[in-house]
Amino acid sequence: MAIARGFFRSHDLIILDEPTAAIDPYEETRIYNRFAEIARDKTAVIVTHRLGSVKLADRILVMKEGEAVQTGTHEELIVRDGEYKRLYEAQEQWYSDGDVSVSDSALPGLAAQGS
Repeated sequence: MAIARGFFRSHDLIILDEPTAAIDPYEETRIYNRFAEIARDKTAVIVTHRLGSVKLADRILVMKEGEAVQTGTHEELIVRDGEYKRLYEAQEQWYSDGDVSVSDSALPGLAAQGS
């Protein structure tokens, strides 16, 4: 609904805060791909803790404890040893095939997303 409402008015900026929080990952991917098409000539800011979809972004801003700690594209950030890579890898394990186990190192990454 939030995405649809955002495009009914004439504007160049749309801000979405956790628009797909209650949606399964498959539907989330479909929605974000469509959103990227619709927002092509607009500025869109999406606040999310689920990092799988942020690969669509032109620029990612990583926040920690209220401060910007990294900025770049997915490709730039994933090769750096930093907060983005740590959080992305912590979430990535939930989408891989096979058994999933939560290690002690993954728990801080998941907790840090809410800060």
